[in-house]
Amino acid sequence: MSLSTLLESPVRPVSDQRDAVYREALVLLYRGMPNAMLGHMISSCFVIYALWPVMDNQHLLVWGLVVWAVALLRGAGAWRFLRLWPHLDMLALPAWQYGFVLMTLVQTSLWGSVTVFLWPEALTYRALLVAVLIGIVAAGGVMLAVQRQSFWFYCLPIAVPVIVALLLDGGRLERVMAVLVLLFSLLMLVSVNRLTNIFLDGLDVRFKMQALSRIDALTGLQNRRCFDESFSDTWHQSVRAGQSLGLLLLDVDFFKQYNDHSGHLRGDEALRQLATVMRKVASRSTDSCARIGGEEFAVIVPATDLQGARLVAGQIIEQLAAERIVHSGSPFGVLTVSIGIKVGVPSRHDTRESFMGAADQALYRAKAAGRNRIEIAADEFS
Repeated sequence: MSLSTLLESPVRPVSDQRDAVYREALVLLYRGMPNAMLGHMISSCFVIYALWPVMDNQHLLVWGLVVWAVALLRGAGAWRFLRLWPHLDMLALPAWQYGFVLMTLVQTSLWGSVTVFLWPEALTYRALLVAVLIGIVAAGGVMLAVQRQSFWFYCLPIAVPVIVALLLDGGRLERVMAVLVLLFSLLMLVSVNRLTNIFLDGLDVRFKMQALSRIDALTGLQNRRCFDESFSDTWHQSVRAGQSLGLLLLDVDFFKQYNDHSGHLRGDEALRQLATVMRKVASRSTDSCARIGGEEFAVIVPATDLQGARLVAGQIIEQLAAERIVHSGSPFGVLTVSIGIKVGVPSRHDTRESFMGAADQALYRAKAAGRNRIEIAADEFS
């Protein structure tokens, strides 16, 4: 299974899951960069020390400094990515992916270049150098198993020059080593491919389980935990962008009486019908609908003014009425909801708790004023 052919989840759109796996793999690659940076720097020092008696010292030092410079540059890029990634959107990630692959190609091409610039005459030193290069390929296979494409760019710039250099030397032992390097490289490619599949399968299961843990089993809406996370994320985005944020809190009117008259199974079905109405009305990709209590619901409508939030609330009430869910314990004769709305442009000095508290107070006023109505919270936010 590749990033583009993940199994489709019943609770999470396949595109969202693919994006989540893509982000996770990229983050793991960059998190492994400090160890890779240290490994390349130490290995280059070992090569310089080992070849010092038989190679031009100036060439060794220049090559080593370039290896160090590229390793440090990759480390700096990883540090910057890890600082920025919580705020990066999907559109920015391909550039970081291409950057990672490019720097990987540069780093391993430097190691492959030793067959041209630092290839010793003595077979003993050649064997030592080949052993170091194979070790680097093996280490890269472990780190890059999360993304097979990157390993191709890591392995081939080392393996191909080594195999060619050994074959061109023409000796029997050189040919044997060339075949061994080829077989080892093929084995690593197969192993990395399998490890990548295992990694992606594991992430697929993990994200599906996470999605299930964030979904209300009865209605299919977000549960309270997911609502809190969504509201927090939307709040911070609104603060950064200076955009208006709308929050609707809904409570089913006389729901205890509905259960008493119709039974809990009918009550569950009524809540599912309300959830369907909410999803149909709050249908933008940025809107979030959640069940936050027994018969309590919430709708987050980002980048929406008061008129837009009130329109959403009104449509929920109208479409629920059109469902004609009979409620003999209600003076309205059908199932209804009361809605409290809070809309404002939050700042860094405001709190999510006070914003939600204002919406809750508006909901309380709607209940106290006769139910089946909408109340607007006071505009305390600029």
